[in-house]
Amino acid sequence: MAVSRDQIDFKAEALRVDFQIAEDGDTESGKNSAIQRRHIKARDEGEPGRTVPLPPNVAFELRRHIKNHGVWGPERLLFPNVTRTGYLYASYFYPKIWMEALGKGQVKYCKAHSLRHYYGSRLLYAGVPENDVADWMGHSSTDVLREHYHYIFEGAEQRGRAAIATMLTPGADDPTEATEVA
Repeated sequence: MAVSRDQIDFKAEALRVDFQIAEDGDTESGKNSAIQRRHIKARDEGEPGRTVPLPPNVAFELRRHIKNHGVWGPERLLFPNVTRTGYLYASYFYPKIWMEALGKGQVKYCKAHSLRHYYGSRLLYAGVPENDVADWMGHSSTDVLREHYHYIFEGAEQRGRAAIATMLTPGADDPTEATEVA
């Protein structure tokens, strides 16, 4: 909900992730909480956030969205509230946008945060190196990544054995001559 035009680099095919919309700001009355755009996970202003690869199909949709809807406010946000007068509240997003999108897509209920886990697990299943995935997801280390996605790494030893065995089998599809090892 905090994506701004300035975070998207279409030429470099990258998206900078450094802000989020949070409902934890101070109000004049001190009651409830105010919505604000702030650095991710309340990190320091000077922290640059992270940069993630921007796939061509996502870039296409972002360009189309900007062309059709423009941007809003001094931050040039792509997704303001429905009246285009402020930030998008979670209390509106979930029932009016997220749940309706799930219904239209005939998807069983899942939290929007599940998209983050889907992203991480798809990258790992595709063989993207752990350190890159950890960086793109904002994890402090690959240990944190492994803690969250341990199920993907289970059985890695057996997959490793099978991969090496296949490479060392005579007649394998390896372009170099496969040789047997004693």
